[in-house]
Amino acid sequence: MRRLWEGLVLSLAVSAAPAAAADFVRPPNTLIVGDQGVSVVSKEHLTIRDRVSDFAWCPRGELLAYTARSHGVCVVGLVPWAGPRPLTAELPAFPGPVCWSVEGDSLLVSTSGRKSEGAALWLVAVSIKGPESAKLQPRKIFSAPEIRSSACSSKAERVAVACRQLPQRPGEDGAKELVLVNLRDDSRQSLGEWGEGLSFDAGGRFLSYQTAEQQADGSTTPCRVVYDLETGEKKRQQQAGEDRHPSPDGARIAQAITGKGTDLVVREMASGNAVRLTWNGASTFAGWSPDSQIVAYIRGYPVTDDRRETVTTVPTLWLAAAVAPEAGRQMIVGVVDADSPVKWSNDGKALAFLAEGDLCVAYLARGPLGVKARIALGMPVTDEAIREAIRQVAVSNGRQIALALIMYAHDHNDTFPGPGTDIEEAIAPYLKSHELFCHPAQPDQFIFKYLPPQETSLRDIADPATTPLGTLDVDAEWEAVCFADGRAMLRRKPR
Repeated sequence: MRRLWEGLVLSLAVSAAPAAAADFVRPPNTLIVGDQGVSVVSKEHLTIRDRVSDFAWCPRGELLAYTARSHGVCVVGLVPWAGPRPLTAELPAFPGPVCWSVEGDSLLVSTSGRKSEGAALWLVAVSIKGPESAKLQPRKIFSAPEIRSSACSSKAERVAVACRQLPQRPGEDGAKELVLVNLRDDSRQSLGEWGEGLSFDAGGRFLSYQTAEQQADGSTTPCRVVYDLETGEKKRQQQAGEDRHPSPDGARIAQAITGKGTDLVVREMASGNAVRLTWNGASTFAGWSPDSQIVAYIRGYPVTDDRRETVTTVPTLWLAAAVAPEAGRQMIVGVVDADSPVKWSNDGKALAFLAEGDLCVAYLARGPLGVKARIALGMPVTDEAIREAIRQVAVSNGRQIALALIMYAHDHNDTFPGPGTDIEEAIAPYLKSHELFCHPAQPDQFIFKYLPPQETSLRDIADPATTPLGTLDVDAEWEAVCFADGRAMLRRKPR
C-alpha cells in the first residue's frame, strides 16, 4: 500500500495543475535544512552609490545601521525605513566600524581623521519610534590616534575601545591598549592588555574580547578573555586559530582547509566528525545563521568563454546546510564584494552584504518540506501524511474551481451554470488545467460533483460562505467542498 501511495504522489507533480502541485514540488534553489526548505524570496539594494564602509543589524528588529563615505564626511544611516530615503546624519572625517548597544537604542561609530587628526568614537542616540519622529543624535566620547574596534554595554553606560596611543619616541608605533570608558562620569580605565572582537553581555557586567597568550617558547596562542567589570576578575579560555569559526550554539566549527586554494569543512565539537562544504578551492567563511544550521560563504565562481576556458572569477554568496551539506547548496547572490562582511539578522530571515559598495539584503523563507520532496530525499513519510497532503491539494483545486464559477457568473449576468451543464467545458476558460477536477494522485479519475445553487443569480444568494457549489470526492472519509464566496474546505462525508 505504501509503495502504491508513493508512486501516486511522485507522479503528481507531472499530472496536477501548477498551483495545485505547489505543495509537492521542491522549489528551485531551495536549501534542505533538516525537515525544512530554505529559499530566497527577494533581494534588494538598500543604498545606491553610497560606498558603505560597515553595517550592523539592530538587536531589536530588522533595522540596519551603516557608515559610508561621502564628500569627505562620514554618513551614518538607518535602513530599511518607512520613507523614500534612509535616515542619515553626518560626522566629520572618514567612516569606520559601526555597532549597536546591547539594547539597540544607541550606535557606536568610529571615524578616522585626515593625516594627523587622529580617530574619534561617537555615541549616536537613536530614536526609532517611527519615521516621523526618528532622530540620530551623535556625541563624541573618545579620541585616539587610531581606533581598531569598540563595543557598547546595555543602556550605553560603558564603552570598550581597542585603540593605539601616541608613540613615546619619533619613528615608533604607539602602544596598543584596551580602554574601558564609563559614560556616566567620563572616567577611563586601561585593562592592561590588547584585545579585539569586543562584546558585552546582555546585563552589561561582563566584557569579552580576543587576545593572544605568550607561550614559553615565544609563540602566541589565541585566547578569549571574559572580564568582570564589578570584581575586576579575568577568566581566560584557549581558543582555536583564526581559520576556525565556532557556531553560535558551540556545537560545531567551520574550518578552513588548504590545498589547491582554500575550502571549508564543518566539524562536530563533541565527536570530531567533519563534513566538507566546498571543493572549488576558492571559498571563504562568511557567517553562521543564528540557529547554527546554515553556513554562509563566499565562493569564487569561474566565468568561462566559448571554449570553456576560465576568463575571470567573480565572488558569489552561497548557503550550505551545516549538518548535511549534501542535501543542497544554494547560490543566493550572483556578484558580491570579495571582502564584504556577511551578517545575518537576529531572526535568521535575512542576510546583509555589500555589492559594488552598496548595502544589500537577501530575505529568506523557511518552511516544512512537502511530501514529494521528503520522498525524493529518502526522508520518512507516513501514509497518513501522504493522505493529508493529497487532501490539501484537493482543497486548493476546489478553491480554484469555486473562483472559476464566480468569474463565470460575473461574465453571464451574475448567473451560475444551470443543472445538467457540462461544467468542465463551461468554466474551462477560467481554469489552468483539466486535472483540477480529478483526483490529485490519479489524474484520470474525475471526482468533481457540481451542485447548482437554488438561487441561480449570484446576487440572490443570502450567505455565499455557506452555499456549496460542488465537491471533490477525495477518499472514503473526506471530501473537499467549494463555496460561493470562493473558499474551499475539507469536511467529513455524511454517513
